[in-house]
Amino acid sequence: MDQYKAVFLAESGEYIQQITDGLLALESNPVDTGPVEVIFRGAHSLKGMAAAMGYERTAELTHKMEGLMDRIRKGERAVDTPLIELMLVAVDFVRDLIDDESAGGTQCDPGELIALIEQMREGNAGVALEPAEPQAGVALQDGERAWVVSVTLEQSCVLKAVRAYMVIKRLSHMGRVIETHPSARDIEDEKFDLDFEVVLASGAQPEAMADAAEHVTEVARATVTPFEAAAPPDVEADSPATDLQAPAPSRKTKALPKLSETQTVRVSIGHLDTLVDLVGELVILRSRLERISEERSDPELTETVDELQRISTDLQYEVMQTRMVPVGNIFNRFPRMVRDLAVDLGKDIDFVMNGLDIELDRTVLDEIGDPLVHLLRNSIDHGIESSDKRAAAGKSARGRISLSAMRERDHVAIEVSDDGKGIDTEHVWRKAVERGLVSDGERADYEPGDILLFTCLPGFSTAEQTTKVSGRGVGMDVVKGKIEHLGGTLQVRSEVGRGSDFILRLPLTLAIVQALLVVSKGQSFALPLSSVEEVFLAEDVRIDTIDGAPVVILRDGTVVTLHRLDAILFDEDRCALPAPRSSIVLVQHGDELNALHVDSLAGRTEIVVKPLSKLFRETRGFSGATILGDGRVTLILDPRTIFTATEAGHETR
Repeated sequence: MDQYKAVFLAESGEYIQQITDGLLALESNPVDTGPVEVIFRGAHSLKGMAAAMGYERTAELTHKMEGLMDRIRKGERAVDTPLIELMLVAVDFVRDLIDDESAGGTQCDPGELIALIEQMREGNAGVALEPAEPQAGVALQDGERAWVVSVTLEQSCVLKAVRAYMVIKRLSHMGRVIETHPSARDIEDEKFDLDFEVVLASGAQPEAMADAAEHVTEVARATVTPFEAAAPPDVEADSPATDLQAPAPSRKTKALPKLSETQTVRVSIGHLDTLVDLVGELVILRSRLERISEERSDPELTETVDELQRISTDLQYEVMQTRMVPVGNIFNRFPRMVRDLAVDLGKDIDFVMNGLDIELDRTVLDEIGDPLVHLLRNSIDHGIESSDKRAAAGKSARGRISLSAMRERDHVAIEVSDDGKGIDTEHVWRKAVERGLVSDGERADYEPGDILLFTCLPGFSTAEQTTKVSGRGVGMDVVKGKIEHLGGTLQVRSEVGRGSDFILRLPLTLAIVQALLVVSKGQSFALPLSSVEEVFLAEDVRIDTIDGAPVVILRDGTVVTLHRLDAILFDEDRCALPAPRSSIVLVQHGDELNALHVDSLAGRTEIVVKPLSKLFRETRGFSGATILGDGRVTLILDPRTIFTATEAGHETR
């Protein structure tokens, strides 16, 4: 079966993701049965695939998951927090099982988890908690006494809500559960440490009740005392006990991908990369033929080259499309992460995703996962306030985080937004002054967005105390560095009390791009056309000097610093004014606009981006190289670093 292993691993990953999405959607709206069908069919498909591969442990676990969801489908069991928690743990275990069995291992044993699922499947729809009267006493039937069962879970217990549910279920078979402490809702939400109490009206012996509770896995000990001797803490008289199995309040149904069959062929990443490389070589060869055709003026050759140009352009587009992947492939891993971290931090968060069908080059998409994790974790931990603080500030107790993708010309903008407490710009400025990054007198020279980018410096954090997740600045240097490495930009917006926005702008593709060829000192260089705003002849614009440095004054009065490419690359006079008939290119990178003076322009062309050798990887000012139609190797200027290289021009030579 080894020949089918790759296909199984790929398809099982998709089913695991769909089951996870279904569980999260079901948790947000337990009364909507649509996700139940997706979860059931996903588990059923995984069971069949695993059985066909001979992965018996995976098949058995997914069979039990399928059985539990079948009871939900038939209306025989309600959806509650313990069920969702247990199914999510099972999904994680299925992933580990598949890895183990596909590698021929025998390390993962799903036995205990299967037993828990089976116990939950066999249980009834829930344990109804009746209103209690702890102050006035409990109404007892003949032969009953009121008892307090105090339970302590083991320190290593992971699924506290599930274990508590199992204890309460077992005790319910021995009598009537009157109330719990903490409340049923708090137990569902795991808002307790390791101890909880159950008030039980029962005719059973205390030893039998303690024994029943202690037989639940991960229960450290259970003690039983008369209710009169050790009543649980008071509860408000007008606060009726809730049903442990009652579904959460209805919320807006989340869009859920459906399981459907599509006509697709799986192609290895290596084949795709090779295909793109070959198309790149074809583009170079096409440029050479176009140059030869222009030189010879042969009508038949010209017609043939034109036809080749049309066909190769279509081929190039189709091949590049095979590398384009919807951002949803990366985004879909985050709802589970956000949900788990929010539960861990005790925060109520609504996570929304938009633009999942926006496509990016696979190479770009593979690199943005870690930066998005940093941003989302910081928004959850330090952006969104606790429910009580939000209520005190007049906000909805439920925080909101959104992850969106939008198309902008030949770029994609990915935005992480939250409606939390925001970042205090002035506080960031004071921190920057304290660290000696700026002087207090320079405040007027910095826009709010520029100040917020100080949080992207290594080790810079505005958090008053460090948490187990991170401070707002921890990891932000990684985010900015990764985005800029991909030829993109990072923008930060924030307002105290209203929230923060982090906008990542990324190129659609890194393989074949449109470029403007510029000439300086007789050498050609390529400048990505996506960064070019406008081109002027030197005599058509107003050029002046400020503090001895040349600037360009645009039609609307905007003053833009003028950089000479020959000064950056060849150590020429930086302050010399441009010669007539030379050209000036306005280059936009993020919010920064610069003017670049070059000797002349050599046209617009498509270039195949080739990475620089490791020997030159750290050289500022260049992002790669390309081969032109005449066979010449041309360096590609990097709009991110070419202008900062002016201050250290030797780095570019």
